[in-house]
Amino acid sequence: MIKSKITNKEIRQWAWVLAAVMTIVGLIQYFGWGHIQTATGFWIAAGFFLVIGTLIPVVLKPVYKGWLVLAAGLAWFNTRLILSIVFFLIFAPAGLVLRLFRVDLIKQRWNAKAESYWIDRSDQAFDRDRYENQY
Repeated sequence: MIKSKITNKEIRQWAWVLAAVMTIVGLIQYFGWGHIQTATGFWIAAGFFLVIGTLIPVVLKPVYKGWLVLAAGLAWFNTRLILSIVFFLIFAPAGLVLRLFRVDLIKQRWNAKAESYWIDRSDQAFDRDRYENQY
């Protein structure tokens, strides 16, 4: 969700961070791969965001809002992607293995011959101090 009230301070901070990241990417382009034109483009963009973001951040407000919309969309997608990966690579195989070996972790298996499913805990010794330590 995008905030309705965006301050100049937020835009200024975002512009500084973006300029720093673009400068670093430009340095990587130049020293890592020797791409001087690409590095120069990143440095010019970094300088633009640094100067405009510092002096007149209101000009960058539409760009900042677009950036927030893009970030929200990516967050929505990544959340679903990561949760799907966790489910299908961890929980689903674990559940299939437990079913394959007929493991009942929470003792919910139906027993038609049982009179009750009550688990008697009376064999534990009563200790008043245990109630003071809830966790």
